[in-house]
Amino acid sequence: MNPQSPYIRYRASSELFELVQTYIDGVEGPEPQPDVDVLVRAMDLFVKESVATFVLQPAAHVGLKPAFLKMIHSLSKLTEKSAMMLVNKVARKMSLQDHRNAAAYMQAVRLTYEEDGQMVGDILFPIRSEFAEMGWETRVKMLGGQAKDPAVLAEGIQFLHEVIDVANLWVFEKPMEILQLGPVMRKLAVSTVGTVKKATHSLINTLVPKISEQQTVASAEYFSGIVGPGPFAREYGQIPDGFLAAR
Repeated sequence: MNPQSPYIRYRASSELFELVQTYIDGVEGPEPQPDVDVLVRAMDLFVKESVATFVLQPAAHVGLKPAFLKMIHSLSKLTEKSAMMLVNKVARKMSLQDHRNAAAYMQAVRLTYEEDGQMVGDILFPIRSEFAEMGWETRVKMLGGQAKDPAVLAEGIQFLHEVIDVANLWVFEKPMEILQLGPVMRKLAVSTVGTVKKATHSLINTLVPKISEQQTVASAEYFSGIVGPGPFAREYGQIPDGFLAAR
């Protein structure tokens, strides 16, 4: 058995799972008929569920103050609006090869399996093993009473930045890479992704030092909880034993 590499993973909704499967079936059939409307709906849900996983759910889990929650929700709306603006601009101009590339991307970031007699799917983004290990070790330290130790807190913030970079890469940058965008659209895409990343990293640096020790621990528990074993990918390294032991 191959050693398993670390992935950020979350369960796709049944609606997203079905939309993605419908789109892939249309692209990969003997007479390809990509359904652009299905693609747009799938991407809309994909972005919303990813934003929920990386931004909205951790905020709810931690129990942030209303003022902080307002900032979180503003960032979420900016992210969703920016992503779908790009999707809507390019979706109806895609070639058949673009659609095939999009279907291949969807296959790469999902893991399908049977659960209770139903086919379900997880969304997976690979993360480097050293950062998975740092996230695990930081969680252990925080649960051990070191949540407000400056060095431990700095490690936790660094881990959050890495998670957000991985999410941005697979939710925004990779989908844009597979399309042959013209210079104007590419410039717009780069600018949009850059704005979202900058706002997210700024929010992490602003909020994390201000939350309580209990909230810091809750954040560590949440984010370490979405890192788990995934398909073998040598370039990302082997998942730390601590994660496997906890599952």
